[in-house]
Amino acid sequence: MDESVYALVKHSQAAAAKPAMYKSKFKVTPPTCSTFGIQGTSRVCANVEGSTVKDSREVHPAVKANAGFGKSVAGTIDPHQFLKCGSGAPPAPSSAPAGFARPAVQPTKAAVPKRDEKPVMGLKTDKNFVVSNAVETILTAPRQGLAASRKAEDESAAVRRGFGEVPTYLNRVKGEIKAKQEAAEKEVAAVHHIEASKLTPMSDDEVVALRTQLKQRLLETTKQFQALSFTLETRSQLKRKEMLEQNIRDLELGIAKLSRKHVLIREE
Repeated sequence: MDESVYALVKHSQAAAAKPAMYKSKFKVTPPTCSTFGIQGTSRVCANVEGSTVKDSREVHPAVKANAGFGKSVAGTIDPHQFLKCGSGAPPAPSSAPAGFARPAVQPTKAAVPKRDEKPVMGLKTDKNFVVSNAVETILTAPRQGLAASRKAEDESAAVRRGFGEVPTYLNRVKGEIKAKQEAAEKEVAAVHHIEASKLTPMSDDEVVALRTQLKQRLLETTKQFQALSFTLETRSQLKRKEMLEQNIRDLELGIAKLSRKHVLIREE
C-alpha cells in the first residue's frame, strides 16, 4: 500500500533552530595599521598608534577652521539694527547752494478759484462774438509762409522760366555717350583696316587644286570611319572614332570656305 491520497498533501517542514552567534573567547585588538574607512580623506592609514576607535569630535587636519562659510558671526549681528535708506550716503555740506529756479517765459494763467471764493454775479455783455471773430479773421494779414505757398500754387508751371527745356545734365551725359561710341567705332575701323591689309586673294587655280585635295582627303577619312566596328570596347577605339569625326568636320568646313566666290588668305 505505497500509493495513498495522503501522499499528495504537502506537509510544512519545521524551521531549523539557529545556533547562537559565535563570539570568540579571545580579546580582539584593532590593527596597528589599516586603510579601511578612510576613503575621501587625506589620511594614508589609520590606527597607527595602536589605539581603538577615534573620537568623533576630532577635527581632521585637512579641515580648516574657516574653510566653510567663513567665521562664525553668532552673537555679533542684531536683526533689529539693519541698514536703512540714506544711512550710507555721505553727509550733505553745511552751506548747500540754493535751488535753481527758471523764470517764467510767459505770464502764468490765473489760478483756479478756491471753493470758498464766490464769482462776481450780474455781469452782462452785448458783444456778438461770432461777428467780432469773423471781422478779426478777415482783417488779420496772412502769414508769410502761407502767402508764399498760395502764390506758388496759383502760378502755372507752363509760365515758369525754363519750361520744356532739356536739363543741362542730360545734354552732358548724351555728349559723353556719343564721344565714347565714336571712339569705339574708330578703333573697330582701324582694326578692320589693319586686318584687310594682311589679306591677299587666292588665284582660281590654287582654290580649285586645294578644294580637290580636301575632297579626296574627305573621301579617304569617310572610308576609314565607315570601316570601324559597331562595338567600341577599348579606349583607343573610342579615341580613334572621335578623331575621325573631328577630321571630317574640319574638312567639310574647309571645303565650304573654298567654295565661296572670293577666297582671301592672311599673311602671318
